Amino acid sequence: MKRTATKGLFLGASLGLGALAADTITTFQAGTPIRAAEVNANFGALKTGLDGKQNTLSGSPCQTGQFVKGIGADGALSCAPDQIGAGGAAGVASLNGKTGSLALEAGSNIKIDSSQAGKLIVSATGSPGGGGTLTLPYSGAANGTSPAFSVSNSAGMALSGSSTDGNAVYAISGKGYGVSAYSEASFGVVGFTNSGLAGVYGEAKVSGATGVRGVNSVGPGSSGMWGESAPGSGVRGSSVTGTGVLGTSERGYGVRGTVSASGTGVYGENTSGAAGAGVQGRADAVNSVGVGGLSAAGTGVQGTSASGTGVQGASGNGTGVRGTSGSGGTGVEGSVTGTNGYGVRGTHASNGFGVYGNSPGGVGVGGESTNSVGVQGKGPIAMKAVGNAVQSPGFGGWAKGMVIVDVTRPAGQQIVRCYNSQLSGAAMNTVPCGYSLESATGQVRVIFGFDTTQTFASATLTESQAGCFSSSCTIPFLAGVLYEDDSVVVVARGSNNANYIGFTPGFTLILY
Repeated sequence: MKRTATKGLFLGASLGLGALAADTITTFQAGTPIRAAEVNANFGALKTGLDGKQNTLSGSPCQTGQFVKGIGADGALSCAPDQIGAGGAAGVASLNGKTGSLALEAGSNIKIDSSQAGKLIVSATGSPGGGGTLTLPYSGAANGTSPAFSVSNSAGMALSGSSTDGNAVYAISGKGYGVSAYSEASFGVVGFTNSGLAGVYGEAKVSGATGVRGVNSVGPGSSGMWGESAPGSGVRGSSVTGTGVLGTSERGYGVRGTVSASGTGVYGENTSGAAGAGVQGRADAVNSVGVGGLSAAGTGVQGTSASGTGVQGASGNGTGVRGTSGSGGTGVEGSVTGTNGYGVRGTHASNGFGVYGNSPGGVGVGGESTNSVGVQGKGPIAMKAVGNAVQSPGFGGWAKGMVIVDVTRPAGQQIVRCYNSQLSGAAMNTVPCGYSLESATGQVRVIFGFDTTQTFASATLTESQAGCFSSSCTIPFLAGVLYEDDSVVVVARGSNNANYIGFTPGFTLILY
């Protein structure tokens, strides 16, 4: 019998059983009888080889952190480092049927990071708690109603930005808000600066726009814009040629300042040294007020000056300064603490009033001085009264009372004309002006109704008996006046030094 190893070697190779030796299998040639014992021996060797190969694949073929890369022609396994499986687990031979290469593509909110050697990190970037990061520089775009970028933090800052020479956070919007921030219990946006500039900066690029705008949509008690400072300025505005701070209101206050301890609610200062106003108000309507001051118990408007004018008012055809006060107060008050100057001064460039006062039932203009002049006038006409002049009894200068008496008229009509400074209205000049007469031989008693003992009386007989040339003719002459508590007695005598009875026709009496 002629035997060869050809078939045996082919069978072992085709089955991938490289571990079976050629001398353990008997091969047969054509025409050679086959014995049952030889055939059984071959199958027994084959079974032994197969059982051994099955035992080598039952455990982990590679070390921890590796995967099966392939099987060689001799049936041996090759391993390689695992870059997909979890740390410490055995690798896999293929993924989706691919063993030579693996392509991963990040979807929405997924980040793939291969910066660390030997690692491929896949993480969530947008889901809550994902802990993802953005690779910088980053640029993205969105088109929808939802926020293009949203960050939330329940414990600390939701967004923090820093830059050494640029913009830490820069936002642009075509139609909406560049930056929108909202807080339930604190500030929506907070800005800090250590450079001496501004914590929050806003700039308007077009005419009519506002750099920083605050809106109050709640109502009274809230503020559209709020500035706070312990030692400096709460809100500051500056402008080269425009308005530093502009406030407008439909029905309330355009700009309102309050002070709770001591200080000034609204303060204006002109440091230019040129003409201008620290605080200026304007009103174009007839009954409106350019600058108004209100006070429940203090001073509505107060102006002080070291050497200039405390309050100055100017008007084309209206009122330069107008002040009103409730009961017991002062509409306009001016004071000078130095030795010279004017407490209140008014000037008029044409023919009007430098200072004008009007009161329906009181005093239009009042002046008072403890040791000097209450009201003083200077000019070609130092003082002019369009109406009666009044002075209290006991003081000199003006007439306190005047009366013309004609005793030839019937009783009750003997006071022809009169003036009583101690009355008011039409009664001052309406006969009998509160006066009355008592006549006796050679005298007439005029009862004025006020103390006449501190006045100066001047009496003049109205007419003497001109043309009386006979020796028996008696010519009246004024013998004198007698003062009584509320009256003055006019005494006349005749040329024979006897009491003149006729008082023809009467006399004029003036009290100073």
